Amino acid sequence: MDKKTHLLVDGYNVIHSWPELRRKLLHNKDGGASAREHLITEVRSLHDTEGIAATLVFDGKEAQTTIQRPSPEPSFAIIYAAAEKSADGVIESIVAKSATPQNFIAVTHDLMIAESLYALGADTLTPESLKEWINRCTARQSTKLVRRRRSINAKWGQRLEIPPSSPPEASDTP
Repeated sequence: MDKKTHLLVDGYNVIHSWPELRRKLLHNKDGGASAREHLITEVRSLHDTEGIAATLVFDGKEAQTTIQRPSPEPSFAIIYAAAEKSADGVIESIVAKSATPQNFIAVTHDLMIAESLYALGADTLTPESLKEWINRCTARQSTKLVRRRRSINAKWGQRLEIPPSSPPEASDTP
């Protein structure tokens, strides 16, 4: 796969495809908030480690489409589609209106939407492939963190000099 710059995730499509998120959606009484937050965290880690833009798109209930930016970075966003438009429709609109549709990777389990996006020039991934990508990034980051800790510990071990302990001085007062 060529280096792409913008990941578009059909949020509820992925939630229903990943067993752990589907369980959260069905068993938690929070209206899906914990499943959404889990997915957002997973995609955020991919955004941070791969250096790509990421937009999660969820079906919404409001009259207007809303965009949330949970951090000051413009490269990470959460969109809630207007009630009359699906997340699929928002994703298709984003890709169709883009001057560079080839820069998008859309994540969906819906084959019709995937074919439509591919015809527009975007690449697509299944939710399972997204999970594998996230797992590879997490493993890579863990390996880097272990190496960094070892390096830091080696440097500190060489520089840190602890004077030998000496017995406390006896005082004249009882």
